[in-house]
Amino acid sequence: RKKLSEAISLPLMCDLGFLQDGAQSEDCRFQLAGICLHSGTAHGGHYHAFIRELGTGVWRDANDSHVQILSEQQCSNLFRPCEEDPQSDKALNSSDAYFVLYRRVGTDSQPIPTVQDEDVPQVLSEEILAQRMKQEELQRAYALHRKLVEVKVFAPQAAALSLRRHVAVQLDGLCADSGTEKEASAADKMCVSLSIPG
Repeated sequence: RKKLSEAISLPLMCDLGFLQDGAQSEDCRFQLAGICLHSGTAHGGHYHAFIRELGTGVWRDANDSHVQILSEQQCSNLFRPCEEDPQSDKALNSSDAYFVLYRRVGTDSQPIPTVQDEDVPQVLSEEILAQRMKQEELQRAYALHRKLVEVKVFAPQAAALSLRRHVAVQLDGLCADSGTEKEASAADKMCVSLSIPG
């Protein structure tokens, strides 16, 4: 996997009239409502989001459990006109944008429709449940991994498997031994790594 990191420009206001034969209508104008950003690589990183509040238009920065209102100065720094054209519409230029949300202009006062569990198709419900269970399993594995302490025992003249068994006995079974009988390489014979509960 590879993360695409090209910078893109996300305008605050987007007119999609060109998709309807150039129709000029409020129904074709959309305003930026939220941006989720990802910093890091395709194998890990951190997410946070900028969210525009309905009605007030106030922008908030949601970063994990910390949510703060952006000041006018912060918004000015975040949304700027194109450097080549200072008269252009303001936009967010970012190489970390993961996905964006636009809301049709004039719909801020409309109530947000609620979705009940029974409204979600069964196929999607099952997929969401499977993903949730997988995520919980990964979280449990990560929590367990954080509790382990790695101990390296250096013994240049000892066979790796024999030393592993000896240390396991000395630690009274606290170490995790896979029980494999594969022949250790020359590098493995120099040290043995054990993971024990911290």
